[in-house]
Formats: sequence, C-alpha cells, structure tokens
Amino acid sequence: MNFTSSLFISIAIALAGISLGEGLKAFNRGERTISVRGLAEREVKADLGTWTIRYVVSGDRLEEVQQRLPVLQKHVTDFLTREGFAADEISKGSSLVDKEAREYGDQKGKRFVANAFVSLRTSKVDQLQAAEQKLDELLKLGLVITNTDKDFHFTQLNNVKPPMLEEATQNAREAAAGFAKSMKVDVGSLRSASQGVFSIDNQDGDRSGSSLMKKVRVVTQVEFEIE
Repeated sequence: MNFTSSLFISIAIALAGISLGEGLKAFNRGERTISVRGLAEREVKADLGTWTIRYVVSGDRLEEVQQRLPVLQKHVTDFLTREGFAADEISKGSSLVDKEAREYGDQKGKRFVANAFVSLRTSKVDQLQAAEQKLDELLKLGLVITNTDKDFHFTQLNNVKPPMLEEATQNAREAAAGFAKSMKVDVGSLRSASQGVFSIDNQDGDRSGSSLMKKVRVVTQVEFEIE
C-alpha cells in the first residue's frame, strides 16, 4: 500500500466519521494492523441435572417423627426409582429440631420438626424433566414439600471450545475483511488473538439454572495485518 493510499484512508476516517461496525475494535495506521472482535454462539443441551426435594415431618412426640421420617423418605426414593433413577444417583438427609427446647416453651404448632431432603444427581436430564411433572404423586402420599430446587448444567465445554474458537476467529476475519474492503485495503496474516471468556447461559434467558437448553458464547479479540 503506497503513501497515497495511506493518506486516503486517514482522510476518509477523519472526515467521513462512518461506523466501523460492532466487530471493529481498532485500526492502527502506524503499525498497519486492524483489531476486531469475533463472536461464536452455540445452542447445547444440558448433560447433567440436579434436583432436591425438601420436606418437613412434624409431631408432638419425638417417636412419632422418628417413625414417620423414614416412611416418607422411602416414598420419595421409591418415586425416583420408579422414574428410572439408580440408587447411586440419589442421596438423602434430615435434621431434627426440638422447638420447645429452642424456643423455651413458647412453641407454635408441633413440638418436633424434622427438615428432610432427597437429592438427585443424574445425566438422565429428560427423565428428570418428566419426573418433576409428577410431583403431585408425593403430595397424595402425605408429603409436605417446602421447596424443590432443579438445575441443569452443561459440562462438556471442552468439547465445543475448539470449533467455537475457530468459528469466532473466522467471524473476526470476515468483520476485518468488510472494513478493509470499504477502506480499499487487504487483510493480511493473523498477528495475535485473545481467546476471551466462555459463558454458558440459559437459552431462554432465565437467570436460574432450570433451563434444559443452554447457550454457549465466546468473544475473541483478533488482530490482523493489513496490506
């Protein structure tokens, strides 16, 4: 590129004030480089699901609570087993509170309360999604559910990183080429590249982790020589 061409580029940028597009980060005339951002997005399906069912068991006598707790706990684990989940995918626990001792006799409601939970961690995400729709079966068995927490996760990020980085770099080159064409210069060799940060969000925009479909996104910073 000769002096006349360089001067034309400088004047065009200074006077025209045109938009260089979202992808353009910087145009360095002195070093004859162009810095652009490249974007790649991919929709993926979660491959890991977690689901915690929290419930309470209460009574005026300790023996009553201790007897009912394992019965209701078995209702939950049996329900998950019927839905196709293995024993090693299920965990459970509980804690007992003596309200009279804690509140110095000013008790409200039942004296003894056991806060219990059954958790599921599984790769069978579709089955988990379907099982959640049948939660009323547990209510019919007398379970007092206080809360349910369901989350889906995508754990195979390393498998999609290489093709997505390649796609983002290509996107950056196309952005650079579009700018270079308007300035009547050519994009040369790749000078440097910064990977950027990968993000995984729910595809539907939900801020919780309850969406089965996820969107993986990466933005790269790429610098090309210009000719």
